[in-house]
Amino acid sequence: MGSGLIDELNAVLDRISADNDIHAVLITGNGTNFSAGADLSQFINSPYAFMEMSKKGENTFDRITK
Repeated sequence: MGSGLIDELNAVLDRISADNDIHAVLITGNGTNFSAGADLSQFINSPYAFMEMSKKGENTFDRITK
């Protein structure tokens, strides 16, 4: 899961939160895996970037579980 996907997911969560007609959401994956994890190739050169992306992903998944 890369930074772009996390940003897209947050944008969708924002739209869902703003729509009072949505009462449930079903999130599915494509293919045989729901999530294979982070795209670590984006963060190999910078431990700081890795930590920031990790925090961003954690916040996004916290939003989903609330």
